[in-house]
Amino acid sequence: MRVISPLILAILPWISGLEGYQKYTKPLEVMKPNQNGVYEYNMVVAKKLTMAYKNDNPAKHATPVDYDYKTQTWSKRDPNQLNPCFANSSFNYISDPADENRMLDVLVADGLHKRVITINGDMPGEPIVVPYMSEVWIRVTNAILMDSMTIHVHGIDKHGMWYMDGVAFVQQCPIQSTNRFEYRFIADNKGTHWYHGHMQTDRGDGIAGGFIVVGNDTSVPTLDDRKRIVPSREYFILLQDWATKVGEEAWMQLEDKTMKWMYGYDDFTKCWEPTRTSDGGNVGGAVPISAILLNNKGWYDHEIVKTQPFNLPLERFKIKANEDILFRIVNGGVAQELMLYVDGHSMTVVSADGDEVVPMQVDRLIVFPGERYDILIKGLATPTKKSYRIQVETIQRYFFDWTEIPIVYGFGFIEYEQDGLPEDKTAPNLMHPECTADKKCSVLNCPFQKWTAQPNFTCISYDNLQNPFPEKIEQEILQATEFNGGFEEHFINMHHDSQMDQFLFQFPWGIPYYHQDDMSSISTACKDTECANNTASDLDTTCRCFYNLEHKLNNIVQITLYNMGLGGGMGTGYAHPFHLHGHHFYVMKVGWPTYNETGFIDQMNQDIDCPGPNVSCNGKKWRKKEWLGGALEGMNTKNPTKRDTITLPVGGYITIRFRAVNPGWWFAHCHLELHLMGGTGYAYKVGDHNEIYMPPDNFPKDCGTFKVDKLPELRLPTTGSTVIPSIFVVFVVVLFGNLF
Repeated sequence: MRVISPLILAILPWISGLEGYQKYTKPLEVMKPNQNGVYEYNMVVAKKLTMAYKNDNPAKHATPVDYDYKTQTWSKRDPNQLNPCFANSSFNYISDPADENRMLDVLVADGLHKRVITINGDMPGEPIVVPYMSEVWIRVTNAILMDSMTIHVHGIDKHGMWYMDGVAFVQQCPIQSTNRFEYRFIADNKGTHWYHGHMQTDRGDGIAGGFIVVGNDTSVPTLDDRKRIVPSREYFILLQDWATKVGEEAWMQLEDKTMKWMYGYDDFTKCWEPTRTSDGGNVGGAVPISAILLNNKGWYDHEIVKTQPFNLPLERFKIKANEDILFRIVNGGVAQELMLYVDGHSMTVVSADGDEVVPMQVDRLIVFPGERYDILIKGLATPTKKSYRIQVETIQRYFFDWTEIPIVYGFGFIEYEQDGLPEDKTAPNLMHPECTADKKCSVLNCPFQKWTAQPNFTCISYDNLQNPFPEKIEQEILQATEFNGGFEEHFINMHHDSQMDQFLFQFPWGIPYYHQDDMSSISTACKDTECANNTASDLDTTCRCFYNLEHKLNNIVQITLYNMGLGGGMGTGYAHPFHLHGHHFYVMKVGWPTYNETGFIDQMNQDIDCPGPNVSCNGKKWRKKEWLGGALEGMNTKNPTKRDTITLPVGGYITIRFRAVNPGWWFAHCHLELHLMGGTGYAYKVGDHNEIYMPPDNFPKDCGTFKVDKLPELRLPTTGSTVIPSIFVVFVVVLFGNLF
């Protein structure tokens, strides 16, 4: 049965409640609207203990559970405070209905007992699936003790409703602990998207989930350009590089330069080092990984993961012989680019960031944080075993001292619904034996051009993906000659791990829309910093400011993000996944560095007028001046893909274009969590103030800063407002001060 097809099963009831452990992942289902046709979702954000249940009425104990991979059995601990801590009893969720109910409240995560942030008791939150152009209403209740938060629906442009985009202090006030906020918007972009927390570390601590927008036509393209098919099932996968420590501690250790003790200050057996990829680029914001999660399942013991993944409670997806299924994949992690492949099955990429691409068959797929890809998998006609692994791995290769780092793996399985098939329980060969010198494996979306460390891999850059509907792209976007008007060109050096043009973005203390005439009261202007005159060194905290751009409404905007100069070379630079809120853009050109025979970055791309890796290259433009004004050579003027998140290579650049049609205050940033917190981002305004749609009259707007020039006067809420003179206030203060 086709689950998501509007022809067969148009709208299914939205089931809320506990959605913890289930052996098999549920296929995606479209929500049921309310009586007014609105797709409403109640989102309660709260902390919860993993590997435990609390739905055992009437006791309501938080009862820890444990899993033994050797026997593949679960046990539960005795919650009685007077009994030993590890007094375990049997726990069989398959044969005991009571235990089956308890298991629905269990989150596996990395298999350890930790406090995580959940959405309606689940982590990640259950995918929200709505029709295209439907009205969505998300009611958020912040039940996290003491922490503020916001929710950003990543990939939905929210035309005109910039104040519903979820960036704290740029677009809204934070949702304070115990408070509520309601997001209402139109699902104006089809495809695979996701929602996540957008305030500090909340995304990496569990506030994330899928957001899928489906049209009336649910077919997808195939390698046969004359044929489209409707997958019989669709599954959502959120990939996460689940850290050993909570995000707040990772940030604090980055701030006070104690990251080498990320395994613990009192563990003298391990010392943490940052990591690098095989081209010498650094892995941005990398922290020790406890597990790679597929949705809410992974495992902390890396040796067991590599040798006996079939014995672990990992994510499983059902499939039938010859069945077409679609995987909607999101990297919701904090730092690591992750490579995925499906054992024994070919993968066809059919969509990127929610927009269709000309189908491309690949053997491996790399997904950076914030990026989304849809892949079509066809079931084997004659499967030879019950389960085939979905293998996910890091592509980091070195520690900072250039010693090799072990690869971290995560697994899921596609399991055939067919009796009699044997379960293969041999240790998997993780070294990609099917990739040989004679039959190399294609890898889409490498952060470098050539994978020298993996000579049997062939890298395919994301700009090789093609737009299947070039006739729908407006001709001015594809123009390769100099514009006469209605065009803006911007160059931004996105270097180091926290900077845009040497500025470290600092969030304002109030919403800019309400402070157009007094921005100095809520922010520090970049022109007022020492960095504005290049008098401060890189990473100087005096470079912190409210970095922002302004785009004229309806202009064609061309932005060239480059990664050069200080912090942009081999051993110093980072590949940044760049995400633009409020608009989707076309990928016009990618400029790569050159590499030496060992695969390391040799020289930065020469198209940008940057003298070299040891000087500041902020404010640079094209070396060939005739390329300015839109006349850039080498652009894809035929069929560029449409994206909202794209990766900037170390020592290179990307050029993107979009028409600024969505008025409001928006945000753009690196999607690595610690990089964003460090300052790798900027706000941008589209349109003049009088061209920006106003938030509702009751929109919360007084947040971030409060100051008074003198002692407040005591006033009573009576007609005419009785004002008590300040001299009386002083008298009262002195009097009561003397009394006490």
